[in-house]
Amino acid sequence: DIIDDELNGLFFETGNAADLTNKLILLINNPSLRNRLSEQARIKARRDFDIEKLTDKVIVHYEELIKKKGV
Repeated sequence: DIIDDELNGLFFETGNAADLTNKLILLINNPSLRNRLSEQARIKARRDFDIEKLTDKVIVHYEELIKKKGV
């Protein structure tokens, strides 16, 4: 998952504008929560979505597919 609820973001119920509004108000009124979530999101993005790591994973995946196909 890209977002972990209350670790690096906040989930809200799909289609529920009141729930989204409440989460936004929470973030507006709570700078420490906002800062913690954003810092954790940055850490996760750098760790899990680094372009070199993702590229390496794609290459390994294609190499495995080529081996299975016997090409």
